[in-house]
Amino acid sequence: MERQVSEVLPPVEVSEEEARLLHDAEDAVRGYLQQLGFGVAAIDSVVPLCLAKARKRVGRGPAAVEELRRRAVEDAQRRLDRALGHLLGFEADDLSNLARARAALFLDGVGFPKDNLLSGQPVSPEAVSALAAHLPTATPPEAPLPMKHQTFSFIFRR
Repeated sequence: MERQVSEVLPPVEVSEEEARLLHDAEDAVRGYLQQLGFGVAAIDSVVPLCLAKARKRVGRGPAAVEELRRRAVEDAQRRLDRALGHLLGFEADDLSNLARARAALFLDGVGFPKDNLLSGQPVSPEAVSALAAHLPTATPPEAPLPMKHQTFSFIFRR
């Protein structure tokens, strides 16, 4: 069930060129989320939100095509990260743990109800526990080492 751009955004004066831009961005977001394994209903629920937010931030001009597409896909990524972070109790700026959560979801989360992340439906505690159990850990564990002070010696001096 492919939706039309006119269904995705509220009725506003949309030129033919802008409608084409929106359709390209919509296709990019849909393709991205389909590649990640999300279902049509979940994609349909999030695409209008991503396009509306991206549309507010993009100007007009030749670069608008790529910019609108990029911002819409980035918004979908942020929404997914926020949903994973909220579900697993990670802060939005905890990039390391969010990357681990994405890895667990897309590599090991075969039985996890991914669509619920985007559509806002509740996820069972058992599914959350199973996902948390599959969070990858660094091997060897992350342990930053002190770096001894080094001076620069330049070959050419004036």
